[in-house]
Amino acid sequence: DLMARESPRPGDRSLRGDDRYLFLETLISAREKLYLSFQGRDIKTNQPREPSLVLRELMDYLQHGYGWSFSNDRSDVIQLPLQPFSRENYVAREGRAAAFHSFDRGWLALLQDHEARNNFPSLPEKEAEGTELQLDTLLRFFDHPPRYFANQRLGLYLGADETGGPEDHEPFSTDHLDRYLVQAQLIQRRLAGEEADSLMRQARLSGHLPENPLTDDLLQEWRQQAEAFAQTVAGQGAADIVWEPAEIMLGEYRLLARLPRAGEELLFYRLANANAKDDMHLWLHHLVANALHAETGAIHTRGIFRRKKNKEDVFCQVSYAPVAHANALLQDLMDVWRQGQARPLLCGADLGRAWVDRLAQEPQKYPAFWSGDYFRSGLGQDPYYHWFWPEMPAWEELPANLLQRIYEPLYAHRREEDL
Repeated sequence: DLMARESPRPGDRSLRGDDRYLFLETLISAREKLYLSFQGRDIKTNQPREPSLVLRELMDYLQHGYGWSFSNDRSDVIQLPLQPFSRENYVAREGRAAAFHSFDRGWLALLQDHEARNNFPSLPEKEAEGTELQLDTLLRFFDHPPRYFANQRLGLYLGADETGGPEDHEPFSTDHLDRYLVQAQLIQRRLAGEEADSLMRQARLSGHLPENPLTDDLLQEWRQQAEAFAQTVAGQGAADIVWEPAEIMLGEYRLLARLPRAGEELLFYRLANANAKDDMHLWLHHLVANALHAETGAIHTRGIFRRKKNKEDVFCQVSYAPVAHANALLQDLMDVWRQGQARPLLCGADLGRAWVDRLAQEPQKYPAFWSGDYFRSGLGQDPYYHWFWPEMPAWEELPANLLQRIYEPLYAHRREEDL
């Protein structure tokens, strides 16, 4: 391309001249009407933008030669709304702008006044479908009461992971769930005395991990962490766990559970940080065990987890002291579960843990907990909480008595220490 490499010569074509010629040819070719448009405002800042040079030259010619006006007060340039749902598309206008309006009924319906949608229904109490109730049902409820209500009573599923659709993407990085699933299987094989090489090959070829040279090293690191954790929990009695079926009558319900007995205590373990759901999981099983063995003797419950200490992973245990009135506490939780089937409740495990830790004493931290920040998502960003509470509930609207009733006994019996 000699024109691009060498200096201009007489007779070379000019892109600017070509543009002006094409614009002039367009003007000459028009017979009845000519439609010219330009982007008059910035799509991000809405600041005015100037038209192209050839269009500005035409506007100046029309202004001086034919009396056209392009001032802000009375302009012959028609400014159209950027979005199709703008209210200006459906408002009567005068002059040339009267010819530009929308007839889209869908967008018009959004602009019309409607009765406010009620996202906070109150339903009659659900009739019992049987007398048996699994302890896992209570756990699902207290883990996320709004989601439980939406799923069970409204048939509403808002989470992207609840649709059950196939995954149609190639993994380019691993996440915490990938690591947790692989390590959970490694721990089980280590405690059972089985080899883990076949599991490592299966994980490598499963298609859930990225295809890059670092994956093999990452899998070995996961394996070392899992084996260290398995050795720790084996020393605490995890290899001797026997799952004991449990059954308790609470009113008209027969509460069913399976308890991991390791001698005279319940033992749980998970290679992850102990979250609020873990606290409720241990607490519910602890109450069942103490209610079941109220006459024969008190039962202790322990959970072994991982946590960060000085930027390093250490193993810790969460323990629960024996409870004297476990039956009454379970009955109280059952009553809350019944209420949660009639309306969504603000009593989830995450909120309960935060309430006991800091919110009850420091209300000023509540907005950050609900709305989130740069480092963590807030409770209000959860799709179910946002559906039932589009705006952050006022501090006075939080069910303080209900939260204290559910979670104060839990955290009064909870202890955490390093192993």
